[in-house]
Amino acid sequence: MRNFLMTTTAAALALSGSVIASDYAADKNERAATDAEMQSTQKWGSKSTKKDKIAFSDDEINAIAVLTQVTSRPTIELGDDAIILTRSAHTAKRLIDRPVYNMNDEKIATVEDIRLNDDGRIDTLILASGGFAGLNERTYEAPFSEFRVEMTDDDFHRLSLDKSKEEFRSFAKFDRNAVTDGWFVNELIGLDATFANPSANKNYDSAYLDDVIFTFDGEAQFASVEYGGLLGIGEKTVLVPFERVSIAQGDGEAYVDIAERDVLTGVTFFYDLKDVDRENATTAEEAQ
Repeated sequence: MRNFLMTTTAAALALSGSVIASDYAADKNERAATDAEMQSTQKWGSKSTKKDKIAFSDDEINAIAVLTQVTSRPTIELGDDAIILTRSAHTAKRLIDRPVYNMNDEKIATVEDIRLNDDGRIDTLILASGGFAGLNERTYEAPFSEFRVEMTDDDFHRLSLDKSKEEFRSFAKFDRNAVTDGWFVNELIGLDATFANPSANKNYDSAYLDDVIFTFDGEAQFASVEYGGLLGIGEKTVLVPFERVSIAQGDGEAYVDIAERDVLTGVTFFYDLKDVDRENATTAEEAQ
């Protein structure tokens, strides 16, 4: 059995409205209340004896559904063994290719890439606009602080700029060759993890950076790392604190350095309830 942190406050935190990025920083009271009431610990979930899979009961899944509506933090810990995203979390994969709207609710661009500063915070979004089927597109670089970010029912955030089409074109044209600092997420996703002192465990030879989890105001909190499996089957996804990930430039390209122990001790990661359902189905199938 695992310890699953449960709070009576969580049920009251489901929001029907939208929250913009500036609201997150002012949400200290809600975060404090959630922290204060996450002291009562119950036994939730169980592990299958076969392949150490995690299984949740129907009642537990209903409780998790409530917890994912929390807006005061990007992730919720399901005990010591798993983490699930809340509706306030950004992920690199969910932000890239998202449409961007203007003040008149017109689509004006698509997110092409995310630029991180050296502290691991979203600095700017790279936007593609105009053209057709990728031809004659123009790319712009807009500060993340300029965006209005709204939570939607599908947990994919709606991005908009309080600008007309003409004002949008006032953003700086993006020139990749002129960039001398920071990191572009599209260049990091999919990179193999390098280990300073790798063990003989071949499972970790295939570890790579699969996604980056951000807080609502754009701070990178976790790296999603996948490893093991064969041809995409049987891979395990774990979260490693982003502060434990070292990104550096070498031989003309970026590389990601992660301590092997951080992958070994990383907790299982669920994007959403669909991931939980898939885990349950796999556990039930392997238990037969």
